Amino acid sequence: MKYFYKFINFCILFCIIGFMTSCFLLRTMPPKEEMVLELLKEPIQTTTNTQVFTFDYRNTNYKVIPLAEYELWGLVVSHNDINKWYNIYHNKNSVNIKDLCIVWGGNIKTGIYKEANYKSGEWTCYSSYGARAASIFNNYQLSNNHLLSDSEEIREKIRNTHIGDQIHLKGLLVKYGESNLSEKYYRSSSMTRIDQGNYSCETIFVKDFQVLKKGLIWQYKLKKWSIKILLGLILLKILLFFIGHRKYLFSKQTI
Repeated sequence: MKYFYKFINFCILFCIIGFMTSCFLLRTMPPKEEMVLELLKEPIQTTTNTQVFTFDYRNTNYKVIPLAEYELWGLVVSHNDINKWYNIYHNKNSVNIKDLCIVWGGNIKTGIYKEANYKSGEWTCYSSYGARAASIFNNYQLSNNHLLSDSEEIREKIRNTHIGDQIHLKGLLVKYGESNLSEKYYRSSSMTRIDQGNYSCETIFVKDFQVLKKGLIWQYKLKKWSIKILLGLILLKILLFFIGHRKYLFSKQTI
């Protein structure tokens, strides 16, 4: 039994190393050679004839005011997580299911996207880079996109999108909010790609969403299985502790 405990401890250490390694590797973007040609395209924004409409999501009715037709290709470099404990502005019922921070165009063509660091806040995306990248990286070819949809199939695709994925989406730039609220409280969208700071994010009602190519596949699998196996081993150690403790108490009673 002593060697079995040592084996479990070794496996726990191995899982911790695997988890830490995966977290480090997930900070590295896929190489330029893996990028699909569509990511070089600029977003397409055109006028829309779509009328104001409403839809229901988790017992709440939302009003959507279309502003423009919109199409985007890009590489996901960061995203928020509405389920994190510190995300006070979102919860499991939030209709804005995910924000995707995306780069495209020249940032892909030059490969400079790999030299930047990205971080998502609850409503924002930040990029930082060194002196060399500062003269090359195009901040107008990066956007933070608030995504919503009335299709559960599309919502599930968005939920399952991760950093490193190359995506294509079509939909509407919109202003939206709960139908019972005044429109002055609605969240709106930027209408240009050359603004920055507050209110520069695109708010998109997604009608079509495709992952053109998955990225960092084995890194995510390493992280996922490291956590699962680690939790399983910890539970096993707890179980073995109680079994051993029970045997010890039983042996004392029989003496």
